[in-house]
Amino acid sequence: MGFKFNFSTLLKTRKISEEMAKKVFAEAEANVENSKSKINHMWSEIDLARQRAYEIQSSGAAIAVELEGFDHFVSGLKVKIESERNVLRELLAIAEEKRELLVEASKEHKALLKLKEKMYFRYKKAKEKKEQKQMDDMATMRFKRASR
Repeated sequence: MGFKFNFSTLLKTRKISEEMAKKVFAEAEANVENSKSKINHMWSEIDLARQRAYEIQSSGAAIAVELEGFDHFVSGLKVKIESERNVLRELLAIAEEKRELLVEASKEHKALLKLKEKMYFRYKKAKEKKEQKQMDDMATMRFKRASR
């Protein structure tokens, strides 16, 4: 009879919950990175708009309406950036919650793995002790037979 871990079903369940927590956390991290890239893209659009406005202004053909359009575009993007920053803060909070859930799931899984290792070690030790006892009994029986 081999080693049987009594909590193997629970161990599998904890492993599955850890894997699900990893997946959820990865999705939350991807959302955070997506939001960061949106913000960076908007900043680069602002830089491009300012550069175009400077080029128009330096060319001498400064059209006030066009420059005003660039100004409105930049102002609108700044509002969008602030909105996206708020979204990013929320996503970061969600990601942190998911990280904590992942850490907790990992701890529960590792605790069961350690329990399994300890139980296997005890099983192995008891098996070795039993085998040693059988070998001692056989040696004793051989000695008794030889001494008759």
